[in-house]
Amino acid sequence: MEIRLSSSLEDYLKTIYLIQEENTVARVKDIALRLGVASPSVTGAIKVLKKLRMVEHNSYGYIKLTESGLETAKKVFETHQSIANFLHLVLGIDIETAEEDACKIEHIIGPETTYRLAKFLEFSAAPSSECRGCMARFSEWMTTNINKGYQKDK
Repeated sequence: MEIRLSSSLEDYLKTIYLIQEENTVARVKDIALRLGVASPSVTGAIKVLKKLRMVEHNSYGYIKLTESGLETAKKVFETHQSIANFLHLVLGIDIETAEEDACKIEHIIGPETTYRLAKFLEFSAAPSSECRGCMARFSEWMTTNINKGYQKDK
């Protein structure tokens, strides 16, 4: 039976994963700083993740993803990357907005959509793909038609 985590817990796992990739270990204060939350919030989330056997953590010690936690964190991160890349590279959304929106979407998008999105990006990046020209034409079209639709709040 697969456990369905809240968006918040997925964010904690993803953050621990990214910190571990950079520093090999994660600490409560590192997670709090990265997520912009208070240390007690991190401690509460870690307790829940520990009960779910997603992390290992000794009081005042390092936090380490378990095999299950690592697998889940990687899925969340890969989903995030696919969405952010699609929004930025295909739709031409600035990278900061693409990252912010990917953080929101990554928690609700289904596995089939994620898989197809990743495959589309892989296909469109292939040197022989006719998609490259299509994306350039879309970008040009958006530039000339930007004032006819949605306008970003300034």
